[in-house]
Amino acid sequence: MKCPTCKREVDPATAGQKGSFFPFCSDRCKLVDLGRWLDAKYQIPAEISEDDQPAPDDVPRQ
Repeated sequence: MKCPTCKREVDPATAGQKGSFFPFCSDRCKLVDLGRWLDAKYQIPAEISEDDQPAPDDVPRQ
């Protein structure tokens, strides 16, 4: 298996062991991935349909 951040080989047998960063190869790669999530660099694509749009009466007024 490859580290999702740097693509280095990671031994799946280390999963669950003390000091393991699985599926990452190191603490650095784990923190880089966390930073990408927090910076919204990873996004789940979604399509908005007409049913998801608010009705004109549902729009908040200011």
